[in-house]
Amino acid sequence: MEDVVIVDAARSAVGRKNGTLGLVHPSDTLGPVMMELLERNGVSPDTVDQIIGGCINKLAAQGMNITRTAWLSHGGAEGTPCITIDSQCGSSQEAVHLATSQLRAGMADVVMACGVE
Repeated sequence: MEDVVIVDAARSAVGRKNGTLGLVHPSDTLGPVMMELLERNGVSPDTVDQIIGGCINKLAAQGMNITRTAWLSHGGAEGTPCITIDSQCGSSQEAVHLATSQLRAGMADVVMACGVE
């Protein structure tokens, strides 16, 4: 079994409830962070095998698969599978655990774990 490592991490600006960032679509918060991580590490979007995102409030703007919406709307490869999970309070951490499991099992070489709210 090969070692699994976290190569890099980033986050978006932090806002307050009903603050100015509340007017920004969640995909426009998450998507640029995803692309920045790839760019600064020299990783092409088409080499990402899987993206796993956490989101506990999958309603309205975050409905459906917000992880895929963010990925595609900011230039991600169309063939990259993206899932959004809801683990209530631990969704992004669970995304990291699932990414690690896929890597350890040899199911993927490059997995991005993320979260949005």
